[in-house]
Amino acid sequence: VAGRRVGELHTVSYVGGAKKEAGPPIVCLHGYASGSGIFSTSLPLAARRWGATCHAIDAMGCGLSRREASWSRVSRREAEALATQALESWRVAMAYPKIALVGHSVGACLATAYAERYPDRVSSLVLASPAGLAAAGEQRASWLASFLWHQLSPFAFVRAFPEYGRRLVDAYVERRFDDTEWTAIKAPLADYIFHNLSVPHPSLGSVLHALFLHPPARGGPQRGVDPLEPRLRSLDLPLAFVFGDRDWIADEPAFRVADARRDRVPVFFVAHAGHNLMVDNPPAFADALLAALDARTVRPEARTLRVASSRPPYRHRTVFA
Repeated sequence: VAGRRVGELHTVSYVGGAKKEAGPPIVCLHGYASGSGIFSTSLPLAARRWGATCHAIDAMGCGLSRREASWSRVSRREAEALATQALESWRVAMAYPKIALVGHSVGACLATAYAERYPDRVSSLVLASPAGLAAAGEQRASWLASFLWHQLSPFAFVRAFPEYGRRLVDAYVERRFDDTEWTAIKAPLADYIFHNLSVPHPSLGSVLHALFLHPPARGGPQRGVDPLEPRLRSLDLPLAFVFGDRDWIADEPAFRVADARRDRVPVFFVAHAGHNLMVDNPPAFADALLAALDARTVRPEARTLRVASSRPPYRHRTVFA
């Protein structure tokens, strides 16, 4: 494992046992209020099987990457340009002809934008619990929810009230993640989330949710400002989706994308996992990620289940246990 700054982007690299790179590197983009460290328990497992280095990157204005206070006031298009141009400069600096790109949560919006702008530089696109997938529906958030969504963020609260913010983060991590052999990292995970939220100067990371997502409405999916579903239908790249089996992100739009495209678009699920599936079940997430990219790299002992959905349209799901 090695962490360093490449251009403007902080990068954590996980090197497997291969003496020679046998394929494109895996490059992972985190979601909102997160950072490269969210992949710290899953990417080492993937790197052991993948034939190339696996990287986790702090997006522009997030974590340890370049931060500018003015970026907290940019438009969505400007945010996309900042993120995609920085990633392209990173790819050039690393001398990679192509990358296998993974986007989690809001990171899926940035990954899709990069794939649209530089399709010849992406070997495959994998979207893990992607936020902003669904198109606009009938549900609308209340005016109060909309106001809070655009005017406040966890970053602002934790910076203003660090003592209470720390308690909230500790409580969130303790309740959100199960006590398993791989979540023995709860204490450092809480430290990591807190320090990500409490960085003194706000930047792009603190406004990504409001730029790319509509405020959540009761009874409806999280809607994208520029929804990914119609864009992914026409994106001419190998595509795959991975969700947690108890994910709050709706998976039906992913199946609609798969139905609409001519190529095979796998939709995989990770058992005992929610939205942060790479933390909830790292071995199964690594298996699902590798299956999405190249089934030959999955662990021989990996277990999959074929499960029927409990709600219409009753699709069968491949679940990595």
